[in-house]
Amino acid sequence: MHDDKAYVLIQYVHSIEFVQSLEHVTDQEWRTAISIGKWTVAEIVGHLIPWDQFVIDKRLPYLLTNKPLPIGPDAHALNEQSASLSRRLSKQTMISQFISTRNHLHNKVQDIANEYWKTSIIIGTSTLTLNDYLIRLTQHDLHHFAQIRSALSKCKLEMEDLS
Repeated sequence: MHDDKAYVLIQYVHSIEFVQSLEHVTDQEWRTAISIGKWTVAEIVGHLIPWDQFVIDKRLPYLLTNKPLPIGPDAHALNEQSASLSRRLSKQTMISQFISTRNHLHNKVQDIANEYWKTSIIIGTSTLTLNDYLIRLTQHDLHHFAQIRSALSKCKLEMEDLS
């Protein structure tokens, strides 16, 4: 297996494990904003789900063909919709949806033949490889997971100060 492909697949497994670990946070922590005026842990996790689904439905089937890529959604609108949904659904529902969608993405990426991994693709005005595209998505996850860890650490410290 291509090293970068293996890296992406491992990151998907780690992302599932990380989100599963959030089952143990309190509802207060789950609904805590990562900082003032920013999304909550729930909203961050929730916004990853429709983007994974977008990659599954509107990117992977087209990336290795000569077909033009469908136009992407309005990122702001999609993020706002997913954040709103995340505020209404339970923690367990959001975690289950994330795990299901991320497992599906993992399986789709795993099925891509190794020889396509360095294939150039065009998204908008950018040319990049499938490898670059998927690595960037994993970096996006890691950025958000670091934000969540930081917010949960601060929340725990604040709770300790109150006791």
